Amino acid sequence: MTPVPVGWLQIENVYTGHMLNHSYAYSPPRLVDELLPPARTSNYRETWDTQWALISAIALGFDKPRNGYVIKNRLTGGILCTNSSINGAKPEDRDGVTAMMKGFPLAIELGAQGNWRIWDRERGTMLGEAYDSTSIGGNLLVADSNVPDTMRSWRFM
Repeated sequence: MTPVPVGWLQIENVYTGHMLNHSYAYSPPRLVDELLPPARTSNYRETWDTQWALISAIALGFDKPRNGYVIKNRLTGGILCTNSSINGAKPEDRDGVTAMMKGFPLAIELGAQGNWRIWDRERGTMLGEAYDSTSIGGNLLVADSNVPDTMRSWRFM
């Protein structure tokens, strides 16, 4: 058994080296400082919270955006989506990212440095790590800017 089997991957922030993690179904995703366990570990499920699948939006019946992806967590089954900035959302939630059972597809593109960018096309913002967030359990994942930088660059492993 391998810690990350075929079809699943880990998403790492290029700047911090933190892994995207989703441990509980009703909490937002976090970025944690977590390394893979040894390849011969007896408990291969211990990294499921950091494993994600990229699923074509078309395969799930979404018709827009055509080249979008749904990013699904292996442990919780949660799908990454950005919080709405309308309909009475609290100000602290407006730029956040959640992992609910339903969401809108995200666009994924290769950046100039060979790293990936994950876009929320509805709002025109990129997913990034809130490096100074004081969240328990790791830094928060946000979608608060459209300016490319290393905090908004990702490595798929």
